[in-house]
This record gives sequence, structure tokens and C-alpha cells, in this order.
Amino acid sequence: MVGRALQAIYTVAVWVYVDETKVKVRDRTYYLWLAVDEKGLLVFVHLSGRRDSWTAKLVLYNTKAKECATYKGPWYMSTVKELAMEWLRETFGKRNVVERWFFYIKHRIKRFYKRFLWNAKYETVHRWLTSFIVIYTIMNLKSWHPRKRKS
Repeated sequence: MVGRALQAIYTVAVWVYVDETKVKVRDRTYYLWLAVDEKGLLVFVHLSGRRDSWTAKLVLYNTKAKECATYKGPWYMSTVKELAMEWLRETFGKRNVVERWFFYIKHRIKRFYKRFLWNAKYETVHRWLTSFIVIYTIMNLKSWHPRKRKS
């Protein structure tokens, strides 16, 4: 099953930090792929049934970035070479911006007892994740507005 993606409005990132995490729906496991820029803003979101080089290529290509940082997943190696991107492989450090997003999402999913409802469909999960990410981003951007900052 090919997943649907959410392309963020903000797509001017030079560096993106990409990672994926498991999301359980019924008895199936899906992978939520996130691409985040250095400021912590989401650039691309994808929910897929697989974790492979084809999906990694879809995510990295749609970020439109020149450089990326990932962990040492084998599916990134061929993809980065094919897209001619500069690639930084690390476990922690700069990639913490994407891990922070996973923390927010998984913290919210805990309310569902670490998995979505037993009768949830893929489309429902995708809609919920997209809505959560958009609302969370809007709330954070609203609080980061330059006119509201106190000097």
C-alpha cells in the first residue's frame, strides 16, 4: 500500500533531517516518515506501509533539499547517492529536531494506549496525523511570530 503525503507550505530548507517511526494500526505496522528543517519546521510527512529505499527516495526527493541528515538505515545509502545529496549520518546531535517531533506525536498517541483504535482505518490514521501536525505547527508558528517576541 502506497501512503499519502503531506507537503508542507514551507519548502525552502537547505538541510533536512529525516527519520521514520512505527505507528500501529489494528494488527498492522505503518511507518511515519518526517523531514524537518534545522529550525524544527516540518517540510514533508509521509505515512507508508514499508520502510525501504523507494519510500526514502520519495521522502528525500519531495523535500527539495540539497543536504540531509539521517541515521544509519541501509535504505538511505542508495537513495542519497541517486539524488546526489550531501549526506550526514548520525544517531543523535542535529537530528534531535526530528526526534522531538516524534516525541510530540507519540506523547499524543499514548492517549490511545500506544496504538490507534482497533477499528481505525489507514485513511483515519493519516487524517488524524495530518491534522495533528498542521495544528501543532500553526500553534508553534503563532507563538514564534517575530512581532510578539519581547526584546
